Amino acid sequence: MEEERHLLLLLLELTSTTPILLWPSW
Repeated sequence: MEEERHLLLLLLELTSTTPILLWPSW
């Protein structure tokens, strides 16, 4: 399941690039 891994990596990158927008609670 390489696709799943790729999706997970992409999501992680997105969350790390914009943590303030995704998590305003910080």
